[in-house]
Amino acid sequence: MSTRIEVDTQTGEVKTIPLTQEELDAAAASKAAEDEFNSPDNTAERDIKGAFEGGKVRRLIFEIDFNQENRIRAIEGKPPVTRAQYRDALLTVYKTLT
Repeated sequence: MSTRIEVDTQTGEVKTIPLTQEELDAAAASKAAEDEFNSPDNTAERDIKGAFEGGKVRRLIFEIDFNQENRIRAIEGKPPVTRAQYRDALLTVYKTLT
């Protein structure tokens, strides 16, 4: 059984709480999205992915850009995009540049 740990800020008591089905589903969806994000389809995809994921700085820039995109979308009243959707859009643009 999966659990989470909570600390009561007033008493300092540490509690182990079972995860709800909703929390388990959210964790599974997050893991699936991460796996999809990290799994290249072929050598060309790996090369393109490497351009975005080559190091911590590139990953940081991707995350900053991704967050900025969703902030702009929120201001415009549009729904947020997922990391996978944003990555795919960047890959599409990247492929047109080479």
